[in-house]
Amino acid sequence: MSAEVRDPLAETPIRRLPIFEGRLLRVYDDEVRFDDGAIAHREVVEHPGAVCIVAL
Repeated sequence: MSAEVRDPLAETPIRRLPIFEGRLLRVYDDEVRFDDGAIAHREVVEHPGAVCIVAL
C-alpha cells in the first residue's frame, strides 16, 4: 500500500465576495480553508485577456 500524499498548501474555497465590478476588471475577496483548518483571505483581480503580477 502506498501512503496518500497530501499537498500542505491545498485550499478549499469557502466563499467569494464581489468588491468591485467594472468594465475592465472585477475584484473579489475570497475566503479559503487549508487542510489543517486554517482560514485565509485572498484579494483576487480578474481581467479578461491579461496577465499581471503585482509585487507588494
